Amino acid sequence: MKTVNEILSLLAGRDTRDKLTGVVFFPGEDTVLALKKAASLLPVEFAIYASASIVQEIETQLGNACHEFGQTKDPVRELSQCLLGKRSTGKASGDFGPCHFVVRGDFLSLDDAYQAISLVGSGQDIPGAASEVSPAGPKPERLFLSHVALLEAAALARVLVMSDGFVNPRPDIRTRLAIIGNCLSVCKAIGISAPRVALLAAVEQVYPGMPVTVESAEIANICKAGKTTRAHVDGPLSFDVALVEQVAKEKGATGEVAGNADVLVGSSIEVINGIYMAQTVLAGANAASVVVGGKAPLALPFPSDCVDNIFFSICLACLLSSHDLPSVA
Repeated sequence: MKTVNEILSLLAGRDTRDKLTGVVFFPGEDTVLALKKAASLLPVEFAIYASASIVQEIETQLGNACHEFGQTKDPVRELSQCLLGKRSTGKASGDFGPCHFVVRGDFLSLDDAYQAISLVGSGQDIPGAASEVSPAGPKPERLFLSHVALLEAAALARVLVMSDGFVNPRPDIRTRLAIIGNCLSVCKAIGISAPRVALLAAVEQVYPGMPVTVESAEIANICKAGKTTRAHVDGPLSFDVALVEQVAKEKGATGEVAGNADVLVGSSIEVINGIYMAQTVLAGANAASVVVGGKAPLALPFPSDCVDNIFFSICLACLLSSHDLPSVA
């Protein structure tokens, strides 16, 4: 994939043209513009949580693309239910319609989104929600959620997959292995059959005084020992060695990944979040940002994202909703 705009072509090639329903939490002007663009190009409709004061304005903008409206005083619970594949209104009239994907609107705080994601990932019952599991029955399924971003790297003429820039702040070895698993599912959805995964560090050598290099080497060895045919995983690799062939050669880095990485996995949230912000805010790069691993993918644009990148995030969530992505921790 050379540009994130190719997601539209992949969506056009879906086996079914059935409409997908996206549940949108508290959209503002930018999100509404992105939803309008999505509705004009994709077979989608939206169920929107919004304050009553702006419903008419949203309806005017989106027209028939508005499937339904709802209000909630507990967006954390409602978002958690969506990520679990359940949507209960608490009304006598019954349940809302299906939820194929979710969209964080401008007025849903990142803190509320993080709380909902954490609840789903913890495997706990959602507070205030009617549990379908009896006290004596099995615990709710625990899902592993992670943030995945697509970044259009113009200098490299390809799209990079990056994780995790939001959900898992300090992933240990086991968590990074799960993050890689979610990345591979996204790669499959966008047509990268044997992705090259770089475990990022400041240097390419293993130094005991730099724990991230030791952990990266261990993760790479675990993946190699598993003899997976789905990906090539290597690390530690510095950012430039992972992406630039000439630099990799000059530094003596060999292997399938050095200079040709498709996927960048960071050792902390700051690594990937920093790359994403630097490219989108300073360089104006096209990008898409989602949270995967739930029953429904969540388009998670950041407050700094432009309308186009909100739109691309929605498109990616639509695409991923057609694939079997959930993973159990």
